[in-house]
Amino acid sequence: MAIISLGNFYGIDSLIDLLIVIVSFLVFFQARKIYLISKKKSFNFFSVSFLMIGISFFFKTLANLTELYEVNFSHPNTLVSVFSSLGHIELIHFVSFLLFKFFLVCGFLSLLLIFSRSKSASETFIFFYLGLVSIIFSVFYNFIFHLTLILVVSAICLYFYKRYKENRSRLTFNLFVAFFFIFISNLISLFTHVDLIVYLISEIIMFFAFGIILYVHLRIKNGKEKIKVRHY
Repeated sequence: MAIISLGNFYGIDSLIDLLIVIVSFLVFFQARKIYLISKKKSFNFFSVSFLMIGISFFFKTLANLTELYEVNFSHPNTLVSVFSSLGHIELIHFVSFLLFKFFLVCGFLSLLLIFSRSKSASETFIFFYLGLVSIIFSVFYNFIFHLTLILVVSAICLYFYKRYKENRSRLTFNLFVAFFFIFISNLISLFTHVDLIVYLISEIIMFFAFGIILYVHLRIKNGKEKIKVRHY
């Protein structure tokens, strides 16, 4: 009989991940509504990015339910042999965690492409190719996943910092702070092997960051923030 886990800390981390799912979907709906009103494509792409991020944390929540069956590999091997060596519950955990990584990296890469205003198909392909490669290698070396997110999110932070220096708006400052907290959360995640409390701290910081992003979009929707016509 399979043993179902709630994750670490009596399910607190699973609850935080589920809240992040809800907040991400709320950001998706808010950004979508703003797009329908303003017709700015950046808000449409932004909404899709957060839809992917919400889906990613849904799979992370699912992976938490089979936490006792966490799979670790001591040396690189082909993915075919990896899948063939897993049991039923182990496979659910492995695939859920892999999909979490895939959708999260794709979501943040999409945000980076939006903010960098890249329209080059080759550049987009290279970005997602490198993201996919990092996800595959993170199966064996998990720190590669967090390192990839750190690099991507740091570039987004730099974008909003420059935007804030240009116009000193509250919107860009709040978004800079939000993505800076996401950066810190992933940076802390590199050291989750030291103590599980480090993992919980990174989860709380991540949730706080998503809350700020939702707050910003609620203010935009309610007309309390002024935004430029071209972009954020």
